[in-house]
Amino acid sequence: MSKIINHISYGSDHRPAEISGLEKLQLRLDLLDGFERTLLELHINHSASYHRLSEITGKSQKYIARKLRSLIRRLQSEEYITILRHRGLFGPKILEIAYDRYLLGMSARSIAKKRNISRFKVGKKIRILKEWLREKQRIRDKA
Repeated sequence: MSKIINHISYGSDHRPAEISGLEKLQLRLDLLDGFERTLLELHINHSASYHRLSEITGKSQKYIARKLRSLIRRLQSEEYITILRHRGLFGPKILEIAYDRYLLGMSARSIAKKRNISRFKVGKKIRILKEWLREKQRIRDKA
């Protein structure tokens, strides 16, 4: 994860134009852990097919295809990256919730269970993040 964080400066909204989509995806791959990272790494770096990945994992090809599409979409999204750029504004708990929500796509209920926090607190933190991202987008749109 430190590899990507080195490319994300505090408060900077500048994105290098010379980085291609695949290179960006490979850099952001370091943000993931465990199963998701391994799955995406095999698919991107080793050209593993859905069929091969389904054999390895024991999951259906349909599941693998959906999982990879959603992971790629979330990694290409700027929401989590924007939060990381301004990580000094947030505490560790809210950053963990942001990771679960914006990179892994977990529901508030799942996050609450994983992080051992009440669903109410998780929902409150997610609303704070959403509002902050909306405000950040408004500022960017005005510029």
